[in-house]
Amino acid sequence: EEAGEVVACGGSSVDDPGTGTVVPGLGHIRHLAVLPGFEGRALGRALVERCVSEARATGLTRMMVFASLNAEAFYARVGFTRIGEARWEMGAHALISARMVMDISRKTPRAFAQ
Repeated sequence: EEAGEVVACGGSSVDDPGTGTVVPGLGHIRHLAVLPGFEGRALGRALVERCVSEARATGLTRMMVFASLNAEAFYARVGFTRIGEARWEMGAHALISARMVMDISRKTPRAFAQ
């Protein structure tokens, strides 16, 4: 928040964004966003760190994200690894996203130790 304006938001859940399925030990990053003009200030990294910290505190050992192709490099920098892709059909169009995972069983994921 800056001067009362929300400049970044996001969160996580244990249910799969596409199916609602819960897999033991697995959490999901959901809807991370940083307002244009506020990129490069480590706000996204801070949101991911908070989600990972909270997930670890509840006993989760892995986090998954369906990253937009534009955000794939960001998630790779904070420690996620691409394991495939997801395709979301929307009528005549489709949204392709990178399916990425992070092992959070260690105290500090490698990307956060930098």
